[in-house]
Amino acid sequence: MRNRLKPGTRVGEAALALRFGVSRTPIRAALDRLALERFLVPSSAGLRVALVVAPLTDADVHELWMLMGALEGAAVLGLHELGRNALRRLSEAMRATNEELTAVSRRRVRDTDRIGELMAQFHVLFMDACAGPRLRALHESVLPHVQRYEWAYDDLHDYEPSVTEHRAICDAVESGAPGPTRRLIEQHWTDGMRRRLAQMQRRGAR
Repeated sequence: MRNRLKPGTRVGEAALALRFGVSRTPIRAALDRLALERFLVPSSAGLRVALVVAPLTDADVHELWMLMGALEGAAVLGLHELGRNALRRLSEAMRATNEELTAVSRRRVRDTDRIGELMAQFHVLFMDACAGPRLRALHESVLPHVQRYEWAYDDLHDYEPSVTEHRAICDAVESGAPGPTRRLIEQHWTDGMRRRLAQMQRRGAR
C-alpha cells in the first residue's frame, strides 16, 4: 500500500518465507488474500503464472474514486439521525484533522505517512458517524487502494484543493443537511479523481 514494493514487482512464497522466518503456509494464505483484494495480480512468465504487485492505472483511479464518492454519498443520508451536539462534535473532529493535514502538507519536508493517515482519518470519521456496518466494511475495503495512489504520487500532490473542499464538507456536516453534503462529497471525489489522473499524466510525461 505504501509503494515500497513497486507495481509489477514479482512476489514469491519462498523469498517471503525466508525473509520473515516462517513456513510457506502462512505466506501462501497472505498472498491469496492479497490477490483476492487485488493488491496482487497474476502475471504470466513463460509457462508459469506468478503474482505481481498490481499496476497503478487510470481505469483503476476512475473506478476507485467513483466508488468512494458513491459510498460516502450514501452514508451522508445518516446525518439526519445525528442530533445537533453530535453533528457539532463530528464537524469539530473533522476540522481538527483537516487543519493538521493543512499544517503537515505545507512543511518543507513532507511526512508522507502522516499525510496519508490524516487524509484517511478525515473520511473515516465521517463514515464511522454516519454509515452502517455494511457500508463501513465496503468503505474500509476500498480505502487502502486509494491510499496506494496517495503514497505513490505524494511528491506531485498539491493538498490545498483537498483541504479547501474538506472545509466546505465540514460546514455542510455541521448544518446536518444531507442533500448539500452529499453533493459536496461526491464532487470532492470527482475533482480528486481528475487531479490524480493529471498527476499520473505528468509523471508519465517525465
